[in-house]
Amino acid sequence: MRDEQTVYFQSDEQEEAYKEKRKWRLQQKKRLRRRFFFYACIASLTFITIFSIYLQQGKAQERYLADKAELSVELEKVQEEQEQLKAELERLDDDEYIEKLARQQYLIGKEGEVIFSLPEKEKKQQKE
Repeated sequence: MRDEQTVYFQSDEQEEAYKEKRKWRLQQKKRLRRRFFFYACIASLTFITIFSIYLQQGKAQERYLADKAELSVELEKVQEEQEQLKAELERLDDDEYIEKLARQQYLIGKEGEVIFSLPEKEKKQQKE
């Protein structure tokens, strides 16, 4: 703090005016400090709010990119499956393919034909 200065006055009015002016200056300093503190608090809250929004946006963007990657993989699988189904549909127009399916899946054979069903290698390996 500043050292007190000794001030001499010629009249009581001057001394009163000096005291009033000094009191006014102290009040102004207090007001200025309060304003500064108030605006500093507002600026801090604004900064904190903006920073938290920024962090939330970053997290949301990460989730969006992760979802996008998952959906891209899923889309590729679905498109691949769709291509396989289209190819299967085209093969179902062929009588030989239908006959082959009937023989494999439903064990249907031609007249006089004996059908033997052998275990598949995959099923055999699963049992072991």
